[in-house]
Amino acid sequence: MKKIQISLSFLLYAVCVDIASAATVIYSSNFSQGSGANSIDGWAYNGGVGGSVFRSTTAYDNFDLAAPVGDGSGPYRGDGVKGDGALAGNTGDSVAGNEYWSFALTGSYGLGDSISFSGTGFNANSSFNSFYAVLYNLTDDTELARSGALGGSRAGLVGDDVNPMYDFSLDYFVGLTDLADTLEIRFLENHNNAARDVYVDNVSVTLTPAPEPARGLLLAYGILAVLGRRRRTSKQE
Repeated sequence: MKKIQISLSFLLYAVCVDIASAATVIYSSNFSQGSGANSIDGWAYNGGVGGSVFRSTTAYDNFDLAAPVGDGSGPYRGDGVKGDGALAGNTGDSVAGNEYWSFALTGSYGLGDSISFSGTGFNANSSFNSFYAVLYNLTDDTELARSGALGGSRAGLVGDDVNPMYDFSLDYFVGLTDLADTLEIRFLENHNNAARDVYVDNVSVTLTPAPEPARGLLLAYGILAVLGRRRRTSKQE
């Protein structure tokens, strides 16, 4: 069984490398609009008491690393436009980890499809903030992927263009247990202070279908794994 699993893994890797599939953007927003495309429509606040979600137009949503600071020659982060809009999560209580802001993804996913979730986090308040980007299976109530901690202390004044931005990128391959389920993207707060609001910009989710030969290999691999588990269970009994 072990030799078969190793062989299938190698074949899957070879097929995925040789055959490229086109990626499709299934969600994208720079939060520059009040409604419709590129807005906060569809985002919801969850957990805690008194929190909310809103569109912020703070000019802290981009910065310039080049010297002299603010001359426009440096690499801007975020979506490249200052003050055009950002997703803001207003925290409502002082309990760490019990509030999050979510968006449910639509569409269908195939076995082995790749989901990439990316964006930029920052802090527009004078206080410190900390949060995570999360890909979540709502149907199974299971976390699929999580970024490292995002956020920190705000730096400089609006015109200084030095406020830190925290880029993130999560990649996840759809498994058997995810098929036909509802997946969502989340931003989970990570601080025990109601003043630690969450700010996010330039959020994007792309879906790259698995090549059909690779999808078949994945299905075979999953079936063999289940059979192997049942065989070991039967021997133990």
